[in-house]
Amino acid sequence: MLARVTQSVRAAAWARALSVAVAEAVPGERKVAVEFDDGFAAQYDYAWLRDNCMCDACMDAASGQKNMCAYDYNAPALEVTNVRPGAALEVAWAPTPLPPWLGGRSNAALASSYPPMGMVVDEASPDGWSIAAHTSRLDAEWLYEHAYAPPPPPAVCHEPPTTTWNAADLAAAGGVVELDYASYLDSDDVLYDALSSLSDRGLIMLKNVPAERGPVEAVAQRIAYIKETMYGRLFDVESTPEAANVANTSISLAPHMDLCYYESPPGLQLLHAITTEATGGVSGFVDGFRVLEDLRAAAPDAVELLSSVPLTFHYRRDGQFMRFRRPLIEAASHNEPVAFNWSPQFEGPPRLDLRTASAKPDFELNADAFYSAYGLFAAMVRDPAYLYEFRMESGDMVVFLNRRVLHARTEFDAASGPRLLQGTYVNMDDFRSKLRAMKLARTTLGES
Repeated sequence: MLARVTQSVRAAAWARALSVAVAEAVPGERKVAVEFDDGFAAQYDYAWLRDNCMCDACMDAASGQKNMCAYDYNAPALEVTNVRPGAALEVAWAPTPLPPWLGGRSNAALASSYPPMGMVVDEASPDGWSIAAHTSRLDAEWLYEHAYAPPPPPAVCHEPPTTTWNAADLAAAGGVVELDYASYLDSDDVLYDALSSLSDRGLIMLKNVPAERGPVEAVAQRIAYIKETMYGRLFDVESTPEAANVANTSISLAPHMDLCYYESPPGLQLLHAITTEATGGVSGFVDGFRVLEDLRAAAPDAVELLSSVPLTFHYRRDGQFMRFRRPLIEAASHNEPVAFNWSPQFEGPPRLDLRTASAKPDFELNADAFYSAYGLFAAMVRDPAYLYEFRMESGDMVVFLNRRVLHARTEFDAASGPRLLQGTYVNMDDFRSKLRAMKLARTTLGES
């Protein structure tokens, strides 16, 4: 195996067997305070604890899926009768009246169709029914990992670190992480290194890939199912007459990402260089996350503008009419990385009359200011300080995060020799799932 793997790949896994040392209800706050045996302390709301009960009645033991939801209990009326620490936190709940959203409904209908879990006859209740007493059980390690007030130490979470880079940073780190193709296919450890590096820096390269069509499929399927698109399961990138896509010409392609006109653009892109005999055609990559960091520091108003106005991405040719509107910079949910949408070749007119959900209520658009912010981002993306370039040789395969790392290509001379790449896509959700599962398996085994 080639050795250029970042040290962060082998970060120590969290494999501590934890228990709840102290647990007690917080008077007047409808919370349970917990202290674990390593000293970490957190508080959990009553309703949250009841909703996440892991007992056999509330969670299917075979699938790990929930049997109940907020429909099944009266959150505002929850009262704790006992709390017990240990390998699992146990919280005993008193009986409660039916939830207010069920009050007054036909008791017969409730009892015969989809009754709330624990619904029992209670002649003393105004509705004639109540929710029975229950004891919730939550495993200590699970509870620790999912703490929110405060959240647990970073090493506990399954989300791997992210290291942003510019051209100088990546060069100083030894360049793009390289791994051997055969080792990647044969070794789960190498696969884990590859996925961890990919999550961290957004870009890896496999070397010694057979110079023929097909290996890109095997590489993708080591991660997950292939995302098939209107370009097919696999696609070729080569110069063709009257090309339907600018990728299949010999002109230079500035940094961009693929398929922004899809509702769910692919998370990963794989490109395998089968032959690169043509003169020119140098590949380039830009870490969009780093560009965003620097843009936010230098021009925060530009970030707000580019997050607030939806661009129009479209493709209309050969019986296809794809269109989707989204901002250049997408706001992200808590602890999830932001996503970019940058593909000028496939842009239509932006909807200057619309606003994204993340736009501030008092946001007012100035068209000149928007296009100035757009131009500033475009200039940064093309700045050599951010663009890491290298020539892909026959047998190289790059894998990169399509919605983070922008890819580019200089012009090449199609008459000087053949240049053929083959590519495919993988969904981001499937990639993340594979990495999380592999990390969790190593955590369980105590590997580091």
